[in-house]
Amino acid sequence: MRKHAEWITQADERVLEALEDSDLPLSKEEIRDRLASAGVGGAMDYSQSYVDARLARLQAYGFVEATRTRQYALSEKGTLYLRGEFDASLARSGDAGERPVHPNVDVVE
Repeated sequence: MRKHAEWITQADERVLEALEDSDLPLSKEEIRDRLASAGVGGAMDYSQSYVDARLARLQAYGFVEATRTRQYALSEKGTLYLRGEFDASLARSGDAGERPVHPNVDVVE
């Protein structure tokens, strides 16, 4: 069972799962497309700006890592979280040690 935190949304979980299912890092657009194709009746049809904001949040907390080509991959912490081996409530913003790739997407505390 996954150990949630107050800041984690259903979209965050779907983003992490999409990255887990991929053998390669994905662009923001590829992640959004995967979420849309996984949805039933449009339930997972998130806007690109919403996916961008969730990726920035996940990166700030250290659950995803951005490549130099602006693609995203699941971090070790993200993998452990999905397996139920990491308590997300213990993560703190800034755990990734750097600012989000896209500074125009604010991480709201």
